[in-house]
Amino acid sequence: MRLQSCLAATISVLALLGCMDSAAESPATATTDNSAAAPADSSPAAPEIYALYGWAETYVKYAEDLNKVGIHWVRAGGWERREWADKAALLAARNGVHLTPTLMMPEISYGETMPVEDSITLWRQRVRENVQRYGPEGTIWKENADQPALPIRYWQIWN
Repeated sequence: MRLQSCLAATISVLALLGCMDSAAESPATATTDNSAAAPADSSPAAPEIYALYGWAETYVKYAEDLNKVGIHWVRAGGWERREWADKAALLAARNGVHLTPTLMMPEISYGETMPVEDSITLWRQRVRENVQRYGPEGTIWKENADQPALPIRYWQIWN
């Protein structure tokens, strides 16, 4: 019950039900083998939750619980908080969980504004810095060479 309450209270769920196996494939490369014979018991298999949306800090806090229920992908907001982003990226790599961070610009949200040219320059810098830190050959993986690396390859642009 603790897991259900915590998830319901802190995470908006994006559930992709029964569309992938537990090998943590990319949604773009997942395949289905329809050639296998139907099992003797034809009752439908229990759906599995494959992905969630939460914040980097929330992922760190509930990573153990998410592993228990078989979460393989997490869309992580709050990525502008580097301390939590680093912790989430390293923990997810240890757990074999793929993160899809949401990149945003608080400088132009919630009533804030700046000239268009400045915001475009800042956005490019922010994307570049994140890819260079968390992507393939990223600095976080070099700084933590004693643990597994799982570079981030998918990013969401904040609305």
